[in-house]
Amino acid sequence: MNERDADSLWDTDYLWDPDYLWDTTAPVEPDVAALERALAPLRWSGSSAPEHVLTARASGARPWRWFAAAAAAAALLLAWGAAAWWRGSELRPGDAGRHFVAGQQALHLAMGELATVTLSVGGELELVHWRDDELRLRLRRGRLQADIAEPPAVVAGFFVVEVPIGSANGERAAVDIVDRGCRFEVDVERVGEVAVTVQEGAVSVAVGSREAWVPAGAGARVVDGFVGTPLFADASGDVRQLVRLYDKSVRGGSSAEERRKLAQKLAMLSRAPHDALPLWHLLLDDDAFVRKIVTEALYRLAGAPDGSAVLERVYRADEWLPLLRGGVWRAR
Repeated sequence: MNERDADSLWDTDYLWDPDYLWDTTAPVEPDVAALERALAPLRWSGSSAPEHVLTARASGARPWRWFAAAAAAAALLLAWGAAAWWRGSELRPGDAGRHFVAGQQALHLAMGELATVTLSVGGELELVHWRDDELRLRLRRGRLQADIAEPPAVVAGFFVVEVPIGSANGERAAVDIVDRGCRFEVDVERVGEVAVTVQEGAVSVAVGSREAWVPAGAGARVVDGFVGTPLFADASGDVRQLVRLYDKSVRGGSSAEERRKLAQKLAMLSRAPHDALPLWHLLLDDDAFVRKIVTEALYRLAGAPDGSAVLERVYRADEWLPLLRGGVWRAR
């Protein structure tokens, strides 16, 4: 165990005051007192072994009773220690500034009935705070698997995983993965590169003003502070290539004309229900012609958000979201 792993054992906050073990005038902890009572028959008097052990030795008998008592006490000690360690891995409302490192095995953290988090071997995680309005974790390295209770147990947007990614334009930057009632995974592959995959529900992934919506079965990548357009795992190679080119054009500040050409190609290739995911994200483009092309393609795949038989206008991204989440994005 290295020094960092050793330090992490004590970063889960003391559950009892260790001073009592050395100074009996210190406040008595109930669990420690109960353990002392259980071990009392084995207490050393300061001069010799317990009388029943000496008697057994003198008579040649085997001190089975003494060993049985010692074994029982040891089992009690182990059980008490395990219980204390498990309680130490629970997070509670009001907690803040706690630090965890998964050493030789994965670390499991419980947040009552609201959520459980598993940190992969070698991972490093911080609890930033657990307030009434937000529970925020900071993943510095490794992979995190989060299983969040569905609304109304946990309000959408309450659970957030933050991943620092260095600085952008001289300012500290981070990826915010915001839970929308789901089970998801965050993997810090290297500095500045983050992969997010969703198994149930959905998350939003944001860096600054750029935000992506990732539903179950889909994933998104963040590279050097840029949130890539999400794709379902079954997206075709042609769709993936066009999305990469579109993201590159947005990131590089290409002309609207180039983005229009890419949007047209993507619209023509989008035939599967899941292709509606990257199309929806193109609705966030500031070019009206791109939004018009995408709207027509979405209508062909999913119909109109308001049920209209004829496409009469360009719908906003938020108007499409309920229809897509409840329909084509759930198709398998």
